[in-house]
Amino acid sequence: MVSTGKTTGLEDKYHCSISQEVADQFGKKPGSHVRVENGPIKAYAVVEEMHDGSVGFKTGSDGWERILSSPGDDVELYGTVPTGDYVEAWMEGGLAETLWESSEDKVLISCPHGGAAEVNTDVMGAHCAKMLMGSGVPVTTWMCHGFESYYDRKDSYSRWHLKKPVEAVDAYPQLQKIIDRRFDCVVGFHLQSIKKHSNLVMVGGQASDDLRKLVAESLQDALGGYADVAWRYSEFRLTGRGDLNSINYFAKDGQGIQIEMPPKVCRNKFKTVPRAVKNVLLDHF
Repeated sequence: MVSTGKTTGLEDKYHCSISQEVADQFGKKPGSHVRVENGPIKAYAVVEEMHDGSVGFKTGSDGWERILSSPGDDVELYGTVPTGDYVEAWMEGGLAETLWESSEDKVLISCPHGGAAEVNTDVMGAHCAKMLMGSGVPVTTWMCHGFESYYDRKDSYSRWHLKKPVEAVDAYPQLQKIIDRRFDCVVGFHLQSIKKHSNLVMVGGQASDDLRKLVAESLQDALGGYADVAWRYSEFRLTGRGDLNSINYFAKDGQGIQIEMPPKVCRNKFKTVPRAVKNVLLDHF
């Protein structure tokens, strides 16, 4: 249990400041992740800075609202983010971490925003991995599954939308097991809710234009008129080209593919999409 205090300097609701004592206890530095618990409310937080003094945890006004807490309340801090296994996380509004590991560095499926945070993205990852394995392709799958609390059925995204977990690998025990590996191809499934792109599937990442175009064409053939699919970076904002995006971080030769989908595709086409992706991967990897 640590004491808390308000800081007005942290505008990002996901960010926090921890005392140097807490940082030393958990081996944390700026950019690291911690788990904060206010009774049954659990969330991850990004360490932005360390401060001196006895107050263990600080965050901004939006950060307090995110965990239904106030300055002066006592909270629990943990050095790892996952709260338990899948069923425990589902029941308690927590976060579970899953790793299905192959010894070969062929394909990695990375879905850090599964559960209710970005609904069905982990389901798509699991389907894609299963179909690839059924076709004899070695595949490693890393997923996180974040769930809503008792109080608000729409708070899973706010509490468990993980930012750059590869920069905070010590907080994710399963991710630690593969952090030094690099794969021929990495694919991530994501949900996007941009209103002007409510009918658009975006195929981004650092993969080549040729590969992203092939994935987009396979998706368009599978989805038909249900949604539009784009692969040119100029056509959408969520390009997924950051070096610390897990699909790019783990990919050899920049073969990272990020698939951003509107809610209707995630909810209703969670087998169609991974099947279309699988067909391309079978031909190329």
